[in-house]
Amino acid sequence: MKTSKGPSGFSMIELLVTISVLGILMGLLLPAVQHVRATAARISCQNNMKQIGLALHSYHDRNGRLPPGIELRQPTGMLGWMAHILPDVEQDSLYRNAVNACQQSFDTWSNPPHTGLTAVVSTFVCPMDGRLTMPQTNPQGVSAGFASYVGTAGIFITFSPRAESISLMGAMPGSRFAEITDGLSNTLLTGERPPPDSFQAGVWYPVVGP
Repeated sequence: MKTSKGPSGFSMIELLVTISVLGILMGLLLPAVQHVRATAARISCQNNMKQIGLALHSYHDRNGRLPPGIELRQPTGMLGWMAHILPDVEQDSLYRNAVNACQQSFDTWSNPPHTGLTAVVSTFVCPMDGRLTMPQTNPQGVSAGFASYVGTAGIFITFSPRAESISLMGAMPGSRFAEITDGLSNTLLTGERPPPDSFQAGVWYPVVGP
């Protein structure tokens, strides 16, 4: 019994077997590709954390202390700590724009002039969170850029003459490494925390919410 031949000389059975084998191989390959991509994204996310840590050390080297929390005596006192380290993550232009905006308005949620509010900084975004590749809208209806990472701001004491933070990040006018008596390697400075689905937290530009 003869079988019909396809245009390329394959029999119909051979063609069907080939297609089936290719389908199985694709089914096996796709999860492997997805795993490789997820691993690469996780490595990139960890590298962002490393870059942020190096940027904070660089900021401390230049200023003798870490970025401050709310500092009402300075024009840039309402910028978040991530905004303060922009020059240390190769975002000098964005930092200059933020400083110029602070000269015009102390309200860092006012856009304009604070156009940096909607900026998406790749170093501040984990590649595994596709939501953060573009500005998102918070519950107050404000469009802003969000970050995957947070600083350990600790707790705030608001009943003192001046609000104070018991932590490295968020202290006024900024903590010094020399003040860490139990060693830098034993102290948590930043961590990863994706913004909630409501986007009620995680905006990187201002120091506090609207």
